[in-house]
Amino acid sequence: MQPERWSRIQDLFAACVELPSHEQKPFLERECGADDDLRSEVESLLEFDSVQADTLSLGILEVAQSLLRSESLTGNRIGPYIVVRELGARGMGEVYLAARADDQYQELVAIKVVKPGLNTHSVIESFRHERQILAKLDHPYVARLLDGGTTSTGVPYFVMEYVKGMPIVKYAAAENLNVEQRCQLFLKVCEAVAYAHRNLVDHRDLKPNNILVTAHGTPKLLDFGLAKVLNPQSSGGYPSTAMDVYSLGAIFYELLAGVKPHQPLRPSTYAPNLPADLDNIVLMSMRKETAHRYLSVELLAADIQRHLDGLPVQAREGTIRNRQEDPLKDSHN
Repeated sequence: MQPERWSRIQDLFAACVELPSHEQKPFLERECGADDDLRSEVESLLEFDSVQADTLSLGILEVAQSLLRSESLTGNRIGPYIVVRELGARGMGEVYLAARADDQYQELVAIKVVKPGLNTHSVIESFRHERQILAKLDHPYVARLLDGGTTSTGVPYFVMEYVKGMPIVKYAAAENLNVEQRCQLFLKVCEAVAYAHRNLVDHRDLKPNNILVTAHGTPKLLDFGLAKVLNPQSSGGYPSTAMDVYSLGAIFYELLAGVKPHQPLRPSTYAPNLPADLDNIVLMSMRKETAHRYLSVELLAADIQRHLDGLPVQAREGTIRNRQEDPLKDSHN
């Protein structure tokens, strides 16, 4: 299969999974036209995705009782660390606050361990995959991987920097940030996601609760449990990261409007003084047709920066998509 053909299939699939099931068929009929093979390929991916989701849901139901009965690890030792208290659950893992037991340093850390009852082969492999992804990333706005290992019972764990902060939307509300400050904060998040994309990591689970902001106003991107490692296409380009662009648009919507996205309502419906350019930037990020979104996170961030600088933005009404250029094609770092 030609790279261009596969890229088109991926884009259509990414767009479909974001639509309600009853809208998927009309969307594919409109986008694929007379190309029955193209529609069939996308429908096969959708069917596989549905089966995977059902299987995962069944597995979660089967272990629900064991999760409710699971004992806290507080006070236990994990590698060279002593667990202080539970911080919460993230995906298939439980996260604990811990400290070194050997007095090598006093800094508190966060340790993620597979939940009791979920330590199947597939979950453990997924957990190790997340740990490997984090080992690739070193950015001030991404929570750092510090250590990793296996417990005495053979369950993998990894140690992260402990981020004491609030989810980004709650932080903005608590600090009463103005529109410009919210844009500046969001640009830092875009910088972190763009960095991950340049390192061929697609987050795939961007949401406000996965972006904590410290008391100093520093955002930290968390939870790469659903992330995928991207493979460069033979043509020299990169696979679509349209899902992350859409998710960032949804976060930006909520950050500006104070409510979760309600299509087709603009953010300014809830924040009347919001500039029209920011409305257009958000809506361009969240367009259902992936071909009409920003090609990359860098382009989304660049438009926000243009707005802050008082310059025209690309996301004006009627903007032509092909005027965009993707900087990822020229950057490998």
